Amino acid sequence: MVNYKIKQMITAIILILFGWMMINNFLFTQQLPNEKKVNQTLKKKHINVYLFRHGETLYNKLYRETGKDPKLPDTLLTKKGHNQTKNMNNKISKMKFDLILCSPMSRTLQTAHNALSKEQIKSIVINPYLTEPVGQILDLWKDPAYLKKYFPLINFEKLNNKSGIDFHEKMENHQSFSDRVGFVINQIKKLHVKNILIVGHQYFFSEMIKQLSGNDDPVYLKNANLFHIKI
Repeated sequence: MVNYKIKQMITAIILILFGWMMINNFLFTQQLPNEKKVNQTLKKKHINVYLFRHGETLYNKLYRETGKDPKLPDTLLTKKGHNQTKNMNNKISKMKFDLILCSPMSRTLQTAHNALSKEQIKSIVINPYLTEPVGQILDLWKDPAYLKKYFPLINFEKLNNKSGIDFHEKMENHQSFSDRVGFVINQIKKLHVKNILIVGHQYFFSEMIKQLSGNDDPVYLKNANLFHIKI
């Protein structure tokens, strides 16, 4: 009789211990996040990219007023465009960027000169791949020696002394333009930086946002507008 009770007690203790082990395993193992997923999340990085479109140009003004292409080569900012970009100085000059990229077109150079601090301007990296679709000679930038004369703080070495007509051997179609934007995106993804500012153009930015979001609906950035995306 005694032995039977002892066996019952031992059995009960074993069941209690087994139950506790199961509960312990559930609470401290099953409910923890998957370690692999946690590591992947920790390793995953985002690059903050700020897209800054140039201010109003004479081209923008005339096209809006007439509805016709004014065919202006490397168009410049209007007085309104200068004011728009200068008004952004108080915001952008105080932001911290690991890299500042800028199109070599005069309107983006003027925009950067107006909106950025002196130290930011000195750090600009000119990137010839940031221009609008090259469909005609009007879309090409001026000779670097000429640009250096008007923007002495900016380094134009990345252009290798090439004007737009020297850099682009032929005009672009939509596919080649799309490929160029994709190339820029892939280059940015390889960078080990956190914050990037790109001073550029409407069509380029719209195509860039389209490729990153997978949404075919075009995004319109107003002149001197700052748009934030993550890559």
